[in-house]
Amino acid sequence: MVSQVNRDKTFSNQSRLPKLPVPTLEETTTKYLHSLRPLLSDEDFARNEAHIKDFLKPNGLGRILQQRLIDIDRISPNNWLDDTWWIKKAYQEWRVSVVVNSNWFFLFKDDPNTPREYFSTDNDAKLQDVTRTHPLCMYQYTRLFGYTRIPQHGCDKLAYSPHPNSIKYILITVKNQFYILDGYDQNGIRLTAGDIEKQLNDIIADVEKAQLDPPVGILTSDDRDSWTMSRERLLAVSPQNRETLTFIENALFAVSLDDYATGTDLDKFLGNIFHGFDGHNRWFDKEISIIVDSNGRAGMHGEHSPCDALIPAFASEWILKEPTSLNAQISGRPIPPPSRIRFITNEQTLKDIRATEGRTKELIADSDATVLQFSEYGTSLIKKIGKCSPDAYIQMALQLAYYQLHGRCVPTYETGATRKFSRGRTETVRTLSVESKAFAQQKYDRLQAATKAHTNYSIDASNGKGCDRHLLGLRLLLQKGESHPIFEEPIFAKSQEWLLSTSSLTSGDYFNGTGFGCVYPNGYGINYLPESKFSSSETDSKAIKESLIKVLRDMRNICEQVNDETINKDSFFLQNRISPTLTMLLNRRLFPIAKVKFIINRTSSNINSTNKWISPISNFNYLGVNSYSTSLNVKPASSGIHYITHADLSSQQIYNLIVSAIQHKHNVKYLNKQSGQPLSGKTLAVMFSKRSTRTRVATETAVAYLGGQPMFLGSQDIQLGINESLLDTSVVVSSMVDGIMARVGSHSDIETLAKYSTVPVINALSDMYHPTQILADLMTMHEVFGPQPKDESSYVAHLTHPKETLPGLKVAWIGDGNNILHSMLVTFPKLGVHLSVATPKGYDPSKDVVKIAQDEAVKTNTEISFTHDPKEAVKDADVIVTDTWISMGQESEKAKRIKDFAGYQVTSSLAKDGGAKPNWKFLHCLPRKQEEVTDEVFYSPRSVVFQEAENRKWTILSVIDALLVKKSFD
Repeated sequence: MVSQVNRDKTFSNQSRLPKLPVPTLEETTTKYLHSLRPLLSDEDFARNEAHIKDFLKPNGLGRILQQRLIDIDRISPNNWLDDTWWIKKAYQEWRVSVVVNSNWFFLFKDDPNTPREYFSTDNDAKLQDVTRTHPLCMYQYTRLFGYTRIPQHGCDKLAYSPHPNSIKYILITVKNQFYILDGYDQNGIRLTAGDIEKQLNDIIADVEKAQLDPPVGILTSDDRDSWTMSRERLLAVSPQNRETLTFIENALFAVSLDDYATGTDLDKFLGNIFHGFDGHNRWFDKEISIIVDSNGRAGMHGEHSPCDALIPAFASEWILKEPTSLNAQISGRPIPPPSRIRFITNEQTLKDIRATEGRTKELIADSDATVLQFSEYGTSLIKKIGKCSPDAYIQMALQLAYYQLHGRCVPTYETGATRKFSRGRTETVRTLSVESKAFAQQKYDRLQAATKAHTNYSIDASNGKGCDRHLLGLRLLLQKGESHPIFEEPIFAKSQEWLLSTSSLTSGDYFNGTGFGCVYPNGYGINYLPESKFSSSETDSKAIKESLIKVLRDMRNICEQVNDETINKDSFFLQNRISPTLTMLLNRRLFPIAKVKFIINRTSSNINSTNKWISPISNFNYLGVNSYSTSLNVKPASSGIHYITHADLSSQQIYNLIVSAIQHKHNVKYLNKQSGQPLSGKTLAVMFSKRSTRTRVATETAVAYLGGQPMFLGSQDIQLGINESLLDTSVVVSSMVDGIMARVGSHSDIETLAKYSTVPVINALSDMYHPTQILADLMTMHEVFGPQPKDESSYVAHLTHPKETLPGLKVAWIGDGNNILHSMLVTFPKLGVHLSVATPKGYDPSKDVVKIAQDEAVKTNTEISFTHDPKEAVKDADVIVTDTWISMGQESEKAKRIKDFAGYQVTSSLAKDGGAKPNWKFLHCLPRKQEEVTDEVFYSPRSVVFQEAENRKWTILSVIDALLVKKSFD
């Protein structure tokens, strides 16, 4: 806990602070390897252990990189990380919108008084952060005022005046109009609270009668690349716009006076402070913005790069604890009136504003917020009966809540402050450990071990001895042509995929809540407050809030039973509560908390995600907690056939499925034949951990046609990996139904279901394969390249066998190395369909899948080629296929991926310049994004995407018919 004392001035201890240390390689790799243990199988762990041994060997690459980093440390005047890389790599190269994704927010507790310290620009006030044993670095306080993030191509910059700041004015925004309010009079005397109140009233009176300018401030809510371009175009309109921007960017901070109120609804209040209802009346690039509802409720949000949110939180509490009089006196001195500053706009500016409003509307609609104020007990009880650190206790509660809701443990980030060092900022505390996983798996006697492990890691992190920042520095020092398996292993990125991103700020005495956005759209951001994404079917803020309440109650009962201690509830309530408030934000991406509606595309589960500091890596099977001891008394079931991947089927069996799908389409759609109800009285469990449009509709209509009952079981309907292992789920569910169709995340999940199921299991999608989609693609190719019907009312595809149309066709894949491509690779060579693959460097398909394809291609004399040049790939192509570039979990990389995929958009010119065949066709599994394919291609006669989508029904019908009716692929 940090205490604030007044005996020392703010910066009096700076010269005594040590530099951030460079840990030894042994310290970092030991900590890193231990953090991987709960995420890996024994085999994968052993492989990574061997990599680390190689990294540590004398004269090895690890030793070389360490010496390079020591050199960086020697030449860094303050801090090897902050001086060299941190702001750029952590924030400024991140190209997504700062709204929701990066900016932090505080909700001030209701107080009608105006804090008189808002306008303090004293150079060295008596505010000093210390611990019991040492002072903390105060440098970040110099970056509170007058800082603004400036959008630039590729990497943003900060505009600021060096400390002590000579600027004396603040920016006021009302109804999207901008005003400058001087905090000092002409003699350099600071205005009284009454003077400031009068100035604000004058501004409101002026804006009520003014002609309103377009809402230029909304442009700051856009992604950084778009805002960069909009800003350049705005500056080109008139020299006045440079002057206006300079006034805005130099202002000490911003105050947004909203002309509406959020009432007493704390969730609405949170949303307004976090992002505004529509992104208007804000300048999101300011380091500090104070937002005030028309009813006087206030809060703060800020741009994250200049300093960590803890700094303005401490400063805000210091200010808010001393209220001013409700009847603020006006000095009567001559004071300069507020001045309006304006932009000159043109039609292009208005076009940019409209486009940004649309994107920001989607971003905000995808971010809801809910507040959990848990007051049943707090830190005193935790220390008394939990006998552990309150922070570690809450971290274990979050681990248990997540596990009970989602059925697995995931990499978890907690902020660890390194402010005991000069210009120190943060280090990662990796909460997930062997001990915390054991506790989360309901081994409650492990609570003490789990909290102790977490506390020890936290201490190491605050001492600059975590593993993440050190590994970042080593990796950034790799030279061209250098690499090491320690950085290339999939787990290097996966272990930094913070599906739980957590932090705590202050005791919360003056806040109703604080928060930030989640790191990944299928995760949570929890600031003793959580945030996640609507569009992720894996997350649900309301559910995790309820889970957390249950967990906190259960943990109290457990601790009281173990330690045989109780506490008087009523007297305790008067003294302590868990604070700060827990606020949950659930981000969904209709793309970035909680009334949850899930919208997900078919590749959303292909989480080929990376940390924003790590190059993209290939997909891999992530087993998570769904691994089982060999001592379990559960034997794999002998259920017969399953449909998991086409790698398991022969070419004839794949052809049989296509032919059956074609026949079903002809019989049902064109002949109106009935099925004979072969599945009457039978049930297919449709188990989706992720929602889908085409797959669900196709499956339910197919089962209904065959006379069966589709039973949809979503993640909120059953305990699919939640409080019950997949093994148990498979055994139980398969005992009650006749088949299972599952849409999952990790491919290991579908394998576990199939292994222990007593009925057929169909893979509707996993992160490795999507076989039913490829069947639909092949069926569509047969229809397109075979004999054509004389009109739309007739159908002739059933008159020709696919063996006559498919072999010899060439398909060009332009895009990411994802599950769709994997399914093509294990399918096309078996049928004699040539495949040319173009992926950007670093986005290649799985090497194991490529090996399967290449071995099969040799047998069938089929050509499989790989390139990084889309034009080369489309040469002589009959079909060009693409898919999403940004799968779930990769949204934070959107700008980087769009940049990396430059030249990969499917266009008519790409096909022409690359030499595709004159009658080439286009396929896409939907939903589609503009950057992936132009409208010209997507809506042209070449595009057969909607025919392809319909064929999902017929191919899924074929698979269900084979497994549940015919009980054979032959």
